Amino acid sequence: MLQNEKDESFVPQDQRKAIFISHSSRDENIASKLVDALIEMGIDKDILFYSSRPETGIEVGNQLEKKLYENLRSSEVVIFVLTDNFYRSPICMNEMGAAWILNKEVVPILLGGLTPDGMQGVIDKKYIAFSTEKDDVTRLEKKLLKYITKRNTFKTTQEIFSAFLNGANEMIDGDNKAKQDNISEIEKNIVANRFTDDEIILFNLFIELNNNRIEDGCYNYGPNGPYPKKDEEKQKSYISQYIDFDIDKSKQMLMESSIIDELYDSSEVGKSSSEPEYIGYEIKIELFRDLINLTDAAKKKIEAILLKHKNSTGFQNINKFDEVILSDKATEFELLLYKYMIDRTLTTLGDRWMASKQIADIQQWERDNELNNELSVHYDSALRRIIYNKLVTVKNCTSYGNPREYELCAGYAEMLFNINGASEKKLNKILEKNKDATEIPF
Repeated sequence: MLQNEKDESFVPQDQRKAIFISHSSRDENIASKLVDALIEMGIDKDILFYSSRPETGIEVGNQLEKKLYENLRSSEVVIFVLTDNFYRSPICMNEMGAAWILNKEVVPILLGGLTPDGMQGVIDKKYIAFSTEKDDVTRLEKKLLKYITKRNTFKTTQEIFSAFLNGANEMIDGDNKAKQDNISEIEKNIVANRFTDDEIILFNLFIELNNNRIEDGCYNYGPNGPYPKKDEEKQKSYISQYIDFDIDKSKQMLMESSIIDELYDSSEVGKSSSEPEYIGYEIKIELFRDLINLTDAAKKKIEAILLKHKNSTGFQNINKFDEVILSDKATEFELLLYKYMIDRTLTTLGDRWMASKQIADIQQWERDNELNNELSVHYDSALRRIIYNKLVTVKNCTSYGNPREYELCAGYAEMLFNINGASEKKLNKILEKNKDATEIPF
């Protein structure tokens, strides 16, 4: 098709730029140095299209993308200023694709330590790229020779272009150093392996949920409650992916380091309660921002740790009740409550006014098993322990929004009724210990 004014890519003959400089806007200072070097080599600035300068690029008021395409299409040579910023820029990658489709003469310039193997996109290592090597500069001069109209009598092309390349690389090194100096403390500690694997896996949970706040309790309370907390199932699913991940331990360690804080119900119901309900935990917002903006080095550290603990089966075969029962922290009356629930095949427990009915049934269980009244007397404390261990959720509330009945969390009933032999042995031992030793009076 003949180019005319109806063709959107039309650029008048006297306005066409032979050389198109493709660069990231983040590398404007480097690309400007390149333009200066090309002009110093003897190339007329009027044949250079460089969008970051009004005199060589796009005038104010014109459409950016349209003008970029028009000038790229009408150019003869496209010089690519290849840096990490270039490859992160969608516009730059589009320009590369367009130049390739239009079969333009291309001049890739590698900066910032990039090598031919690091070239991406359609203009890859199959194309001859230019760097600081002497032979590269000589080949570059030959490539642009026909555009050099005025020879510099004071400096050779080699000197001019080598000075540009060295200066550009120094600028990139300086920028990289500045970025290193600005790396957050949390990132430095990740890269330096100062966090435990458990802490790293927990950090990744915040990243995956894209939220600095995780509500991992079983239920919220309120005038319209109870209702499920939004992150409970997500967290359970996440935990199941990793072997030997102790989320409680990691939370405790990060709380001690003042990195995360626990959350409690701040509603009117929560404020009126003598014991505010635990509803979740959060990482400080400034640290969360640092987490979601980690550099590749830190991301690779995290990925390596996740891979090390990844459960290939997708299911973590750990019984929560076995952990609690076999721990040294379990109280005697708490263990009796687990035994009572197993014997009665119970998945619910009463609280407040419903507790009296529960205690009456416990007393009957104690009589049936010839036990003392350890559990019935300390039922409330035992229930609080189960709530503290996050083994139950609220099933029903009073009209004031206070829980009156709890039920085992999803999937936990199967765990309770399938505890291992060691747990079963410990519960039976506790049962024997609490046998009623009252002498029969005859």
